[in-house]
Amino acid sequence: MKLLTALILLGIIGIMPAYGFNNQAGDFEAGSSQYLNITDASQTGLDLTNLTFAAWVKFESQPPTNHYRLVAKRATNQIQYSFYYSVSECVGSCLVITSGDVDCATEVLRTSAVTTLTNGRWYHVAAVLTNASTNNFIYLDGVRLAEVSQVAGSIQNCTGAFEVGSTNGGIQNMDGLIDELSVWNRVLSPDEIRGLMKKQLTGKETGLVGYWPMEGDFRDRSNNANHLTNNNSVTMIFDRAYWDSYFMGF
Repeated sequence: MKLLTALILLGIIGIMPAYGFNNQAGDFEAGSSQYLNITDASQTGLDLTNLTFAAWVKFESQPPTNHYRLVAKRATNQIQYSFYYSVSECVGSCLVITSGDVDCATEVLRTSAVTTLTNGRWYHVAAVLTNASTNNFIYLDGVRLAEVSQVAGSIQNCTGAFEVGSTNGGIQNMDGLIDELSVWNRVLSPDEIRGLMKKQLTGKETGLVGYWPMEGDFRDRSNNANHLTNNNSVTMIFDRAYWDSYFMGF
């Protein structure tokens, strides 16, 4: 029995991320214009045309007039892509994916899905963007939502900064928590997206170009080292987003 227990513990340790279990999340205060970013010149691998975003989010309030930007690579006249929660672009509220047009200057709706994210509750959100205008999908807690897709052109390579919790250098700021943010250079399958809800990543997964577990800092644990700059003092708080599958059955 002792040998079996030791083997089980060794197996668990072998699949643990080097930085330990995630007990923290980034806490963004919209009233203080807090956000994270990395400039286009400093980033590696985030100029994407087929991609997947995934993260856990928990809102502390609803957007007062327009949007809470979750992830964006976007600046004035340099719009590449954006994923956000809106109360102005649909009846009620919705999750939205946009990209820039051929000259990066105009934001174009790719797809949206009506849903309400209640304050104080963790949700797993994911967005799939491709250069095919009809293959853009939104997932909530592992379930693909009913999207309203629009005809849109190819995603362009634009020079806006990559931002978390805002866009255009600190507007439409998120008010709430973000955890386990990952960006991929490929389309994740529905099963892969659901799998993200049950585990932490190692940072070595195929196609992973950015991974910020928000555990003690805002460093990227992928091979690309896209470490984020903290603007206006985003804080870390102890809050656990996901079900810890490492101890399933124990």
